Amino acid sequence: MDHTDVFTTKAFLYEKSRPSYPDEMLTFLKQKFNIKEDTLIADIGAGTGKFTEKLLDLGCKVIAVEPNQAMADRLRDSLMCEQLIVSERPAEHTEIDAGTVDLVVAAQSFHWFNWQLFKEECTRILKPRGTVCLIWNVRDEAALINRRTADIFKAYCPAYKGSSNGLMNNDDAIRQFFEGEFELFETRQDLSYKEQQFIDRCLSASYALEETDEDFDAFVTALKSLFQAFAEEGKVIVPNMTRCYYGII
Repeated sequence: MDHTDVFTTKAFLYEKSRPSYPDEMLTFLKQKFNIKEDTLIADIGAGTGKFTEKLLDLGCKVIAVEPNQAMADRLRDSLMCEQLIVSERPAEHTEIDAGTVDLVVAAQSFHWFNWQLFKEECTRILKPRGTVCLIWNVRDEAALINRRTADIFKAYCPAYKGSSNGLMNNDDAIRQFFEGEFELFETRQDLSYKEQQFIDRCLSASYALEETDEDFDAFVTALKSLFQAFAEEGKVIVPNMTRCYYGII
């Protein structure tokens, strides 16, 4: 399967269960990069528009680039407005006009790109000395509930490589992309889930089993048992961080 098709069957779950991004992150971006009404931001690998929505709330113009039709359709259905253009193109070949973009962001998506070609594309579409922001919501791996969740993924999901396709365990691609010259803004965003929300969030992962897989029922049962082990008053708290790696390209 082409990686652009990974979320075709999971677009609904992705939209329903994936967390948004904290206001602290958007306040940082607005102030750091002086985002205004005439600022043009390219949101690459926009998915169903979780981060696109936050950018639009800043009042700027956004080109949301998403190659998966199912994801792009959900983005259009929920967010289409005068300030937004949606393009079903890959990150490496956006077809955005050269030298027109003030800021490139990639939220929860860089780990799917060919980073060398993506860097060339960023250089092409950005204005001189433009900035790229690579953003992730990531589980706090020191937390016991997240370690136990990872154990279940390892036991049942052959495609599991770690958080964000393994990139959070090995950030060489990030360092090479920025040639070592980048900064990091990080803020805490712990997440609260009821049981079905917790299950849906786990099932929305690219590597998670689907109903047609042989071990799907056992996988879900293990997740339910984990939830019950950590639940208090019908909810679990999942420690989470939001990170933004940024630098001039």
